[in-house]
Amino acid sequence: MNEALLPAADYCGNHPGYDFDKSKEIPSVKGAVLDVPVPVSSPWTFELEVDKTLRLDERNESEIYICKIRNVLTEEGLTDGRSFEERLKEAAPVIALSTKYFPAKPEALGDWGQWKDKH
Repeated sequence: MNEALLPAADYCGNHPGYDFDKSKEIPSVKGAVLDVPVPVSSPWTFELEVDKTLRLDERNESEIYICKIRNVLTEEGLTDGRSFEERLKEAAPVIALSTKYFPAKPEALGDWGQWKDKH
């Protein structure tokens, strides 16, 4: 999900798909590999196939899905030679933690291994 899709994604995520056709809220096309809806205006999309379902309670009210990534669709503009930080800023992804949404800021905190000798 990105910032542009956040209002529609939040709406769809908080209303059961049995109540309405979510593809009317978020215009979608069929995935390239799987028969799944792919949002037309998303800068990137993972086509996911559920591999395992972990039930967290006996009432089946909470589940975790373990998925295989079967395909990744990316806007052509996000595959150019610009830095990762520049492309991340353009894509404007959103992270959901607890009950809030946060922007994924394209500000690096450092490189892998940079902190290994500072602990």
